[in-house]
Amino acid sequence: MKSNTMLVSMAILLAIVMPRAAETQNGIVEDQFEFYEVHEGGCLGEDMEHQMTITLRSHTIERPNGGVNEVMNWFIEGVTIGVDSGLTWYTRHAPSPWVINANNDQGNEFFVLQIPWTPLDGGRRFKEAWRFHFVTDGNGVPRVYYDGFEISCIGR
Repeated sequence: MKSNTMLVSMAILLAIVMPRAAETQNGIVEDQFEFYEVHEGGCLGEDMEHQMTITLRSHTIERPNGGVNEVMNWFIEGVTIGVDSGLTWYTRHAPSPWVINANNDQGNEFFVLQIPWTPLDGGRRFKEAWRFHFVTDGNGVPRVYYDGFEISCIGR
């Protein structure tokens, strides 16, 4: 349930920050926004406070049949702070795809985000993984086929 809340929060943030959008000649639109969140740290044993800058590059193609194909890539740079320990982690992350294909009421959305975090002052390396797969059938009924959020510790 928390993952769905994060997804909705990100979508709302995107709608708010659209004035920062820029478009290149090849139709790629770039948006940049700040993202702040505190959530459970799983194997780290404490809550984590994320402060990230997210750059979103997207390309939308409208097909002659009225369908839409959109591909977005997320570039993330940020800091995470352990709420109890005060330890700090850093990430500068490569793209993660979000692909949307839609025809009228039918749609298919797939989003994978993997964020590796490197400790700056102690602590364990860890990664976050967010995965979403939403399918909307011909009657407009959405179904979540796969939805996941997890934190995995790496090494000792």
